[in-house]
Amino acid sequence: MTSLNVDIHLVESLNEMMELKRWMSQDHPYLAVDTESEGLMWWKEKTRLFQVGNADVAYVLLRS
Repeated sequence: MTSLNVDIHLVESLNEMMELKRWMSQDHPYLAVDTESEGLMWWKEKTRLFQVGNADVAYVLLRS
């Protein structure tokens, strides 16, 4: 089994958001996006988590 070495960033400040923006502006051959809502009816519920990343880096935004 191969272990994963992913640099995970929890975005909690304006500076971290600007770092995410900088990272997103770079060329990436692929990205993964994930969201989680507060319930099973995602079209009605509020989003509580948003994640974006690739095999090396991930950024996570949580709703407070």
